Formats: sequence, structure tokens, C-alpha cells
Amino acid sequence: MAAIDENTEQRIADARGRKRQDKNVPLLIRDDGMLYPNVPKVRERSGTKFRPYHGDPKATLEQRKRYLLGLAPARPVAFTEPEPFDIGKADADELVQFAQEQYGELLDPSKPVKFLREAVLQLSRLPAPVSSAGINA
Repeated sequence: MAAIDENTEQRIADARGRKRQDKNVPLLIRDDGMLYPNVPKVRERSGTKFRPYHGDPKATLEQRKRYLLGLAPARPVAFTEPEPFDIGKADADELVQFAQEQYGELLDPSKPVKFLREAVLQLSRLPAPVSSAGINA
């Protein structure tokens, strides 16, 4: 077996360099959203525009197109608010508790649900009390 001279060693090192993927930005994205490895041969392709891709490699085509447009990834919407109180579905105890918490009024729990619902509805239509904390004198 013959020893490797400097010329052969340099050619091998150059070939490795041409095939080596960039470790900092391993992927490129084409204008149509397709991903390619970030190697010199792909970067030098004429007629095709590649950009460095910093997004998720497992992203869908739609997400990659959003990336190309410069849009932020779509976030899922999560509602943390509880459902609004429905006086039509509430029972007598829930209506009495709601009136106490929201309006500071104590309703008679022995009344029929129909009258409790009407009372809560009337309380909701009253104007909010004016507090003096927000008024500058």
C-alpha cells in the first residue's frame, strides 16, 4: 500500500469540504418552501434562490411558506376564560350564588327558579355603582 502524498491529501480534504453540511445553519429553503441541506454545491446552484432556514425542520409546507413570507408561526389559540354564566341553564343555588358574587345581592333560595332568573336579569340591567376611587377631586 502506497503512502498518501500531500496533493492527494489536499484533494480528499477539499472533497470533504464540498460535501460537509453547515453545522450552524444545516438547512436551506427554496422559494417554493422545499428544504435542502446547506452544502456548498446546493448553495452554488444557479437559477434557484436559497435562503438559510432557521425554522423547525419538521414544519409543514404551510408553516414553511409562512416563514418565507416573514410571518411569525401561527400560535394556537387557547381560551383561559371560563364559559359565560347562563341563567337559563342554572339551578336555584347557582343563581343565588351568582347574584351574591356578581352583584352583592342576596336572593331568597326558596323562590321558584323562574323568579330567581328574572331577579338576576334585573340585577344585570342596573347601572354599575360609581366608585370614588377613580375620580380626581
